[in-house]
Amino acid sequence: MADTLDAMTTDRPYRAARTLAEAVEELRQCAGTHFDPTVVAAAIELFGQTSLGAAPPSAEPARASATAATLAEQHSTVQTAAWRLYARLGQELRSVTDLPLLASRILELLESELGLPGAELSVLDPSGQTLEVVAARGTPVPIDVGERRERGRGLMWAALEAEQTLYVADAEADPRYVGTPGSGHVAMVLLPLVSSRGVQGVLVAYRAMPSAFDRLARRQLEAVAVPISETLTVARLLVRGEALV
Repeated sequence: MADTLDAMTTDRPYRAARTLAEAVEELRQCAGTHFDPTVVAAAIELFGQTSLGAAPPSAEPARASATAATLAEQHSTVQTAAWRLYARLGQELRSVTDLPLLASRILELLESELGLPGAELSVLDPSGQTLEVVAARGTPVPIDVGERRERGRGLMWAALEAEQTLYVADAEADPRYVGTPGSGHVAMVLLPLVSSRGVQGVLVAYRAMPSAFDRLARRQLEAVAVPISETLTVARLLVRGEALV
């Protein structure tokens, strides 16, 4: 389905690209025949497009079309990043079943797709009491793979327990920061990774100050956190030999 959406919203020699609203409507029409309706519904919800494709009965067609076009333009950068990552992660799952290796590949993809200079990925252990770092790449602060963080301690747990994105402009200025003094003057976005099967872990994106994450960068990270969460869920089930149902 990701390939289909990408094809519809990309210019071709024989036709112009469709708008995101048109592509979403096509997905709706094909749900249950060409595509799994559950996947279609999740994809539409991911990008907040539930209002696109059909104008309210009282809206004038021209006004509805203009609104859809504006929304499509606003979401284009975010949705493109997420769909590209969806497709790439699907390819990775076919060949990688080792969780740390997959986590490292995820961080490599974030760098290539989003230009993210530094990130770490931690997973929640089965007890739900500890986060373990399974991959780190280009972080401006020292991160040890295998490091474990106990529940309730640090910025990662603050984001995870709230189950919402946490943006910190200067980590060391935040009283919840527990890193080495003098090494935490960085901007961070901490994203809980929550899939259909529950909490999987936390993704932390870093940028050295004075650089920061603008609103678009944060929205892109929030969008890609969804496919990363689901990919980790599938990978962990495969590693444990459990059924994907």
